[in-house]
Amino acid sequence: MKKLVLTTVSAAALMIGAPALAQQTSDIDQIGADNSATVDQTGGNEGVSDIDQDGDDNVAEVTQSENPNAGSPTFSVPANKATIDQDGDNSRARVTQNSTNPGGQSNVATITQSSSYDPSNSGTDSTVPSGFANNARVIQDGEDNQSTISQTDGNPGGLTGAAAYNSQEGSGHRSTIIQNQLGSGAEFDPDSRVDVFQSGTDNTSDVLQRRQANGLIIDQSGSGNSSDAEQQKQSNTGSVTQSGVGNVSTFFQNQDSNGTVMQSGDNNNSDLSQSNNSVAFVDQIGNNGTSVVNQGGSENNADVTQTAGSTFANSDIQQTGTNGDATVTQGGDSNHSDIIQSGNAQTASLIQFGFNNDSLITQEDGVGSGGNTASVEQSGDNNMSDVFQSGTGNTADVTQASNLNVSDVSQTGSGNTATVNQ
Repeated sequence: MKKLVLTTVSAAALMIGAPALAQQTSDIDQIGADNSATVDQTGGNEGVSDIDQDGDDNVAEVTQSENPNAGSPTFSVPANKATIDQDGDNSRARVTQNSTNPGGQSNVATITQSSSYDPSNSGTDSTVPSGFANNARVIQDGEDNQSTISQTDGNPGGLTGAAAYNSQEGSGHRSTIIQNQLGSGAEFDPDSRVDVFQSGTDNTSDVLQRRQANGLIIDQSGSGNSSDAEQQKQSNTGSVTQSGVGNVSTFFQNQDSNGTVMQSGDNNNSDLSQSNNSVAFVDQIGNNGTSVVNQGGSENNADVTQTAGSTFANSDIQQTGTNGDATVTQGGDSNHSDIIQSGNAQTASLIQFGFNNDSLITQEDGVGSGGNTASVEQSGDNNMSDVFQSGTGNTADVTQASNLNVSDVSQTGSGNTATVNQ
């Protein structure tokens, strides 16, 4: 039988024998077995911590620090506020917040964890070893930061092995991490993990993780960046790195996929969607670029690079077939590229430099001895290229090195080869 522990800590109890400082409040409620809560609100000023724990092996730790000035603080509530709510199984949570002389509201962290047991194991619950069950950590430094981590299960036999970590330094960040099982009886086993690092200013990150064996890293070191990431099923690996200014990333993975987005330029937009067992790499080094990668098929590979010095590059890759491979490199200014692969075993390569070039590659059917292969290189200005291939084993090679060229290649048979040099 589990022992019952009920603990309530009031502000008055915490401050007996201590010098008079600005407001610090802590409220701890524990019901269950082996629960432990540690609250250290260092310094002075607002403080405020609320911990609720209800079952099984829970550990919660809150450390809040503020400029320890006696007397009335000059900022409004909250200035460091942490709320931890844990329900059951092997949950652990940690919040560390530090804010010196904020100009307004500062450092708000909320962690909510809920777990469940394995219905197939009637003897024990589904607690897994420490470090692999529900685990949340928030570390914030600076001013006006806010982080929300929620780990829960919506159906019996759900959430185990979920871990979420968030670290914020700087000011004005917003981070939300939700790990929530999808489907009755589905579990985070093996474990899934989310890491969010925010060290610039005014960055925003939203993460939703649904199932097991997923890994996701969000690293925002620039300013004014936005990341929205979702991992729907299992065995996905993702990474979003934003070191520039004003970049936007939308990131979706269904299952068994690997995706990487890097935005070191400014004001770029990336939309990456992966369905099944696909690989994608997007690197936006230039400014004001747009990249769309939609891998609705399976076992596809996409690689997009928008180089340093490029501006207003636009790349759109649609892969709805199987075993497609698309590579896009864009430099220069205002270049546009579309690659559509709806068949199997198709390869497309595009290189664009210069100004205002436009390229469309459409590959259907495919599946020859080597599938459809298309290669387009545009290095001049105001060039246009269209390649359409349907059939087996077609090859097209287009090079446009001067200005104002137009090329249209259409191959619908089998075994065809087309080469254009302008």
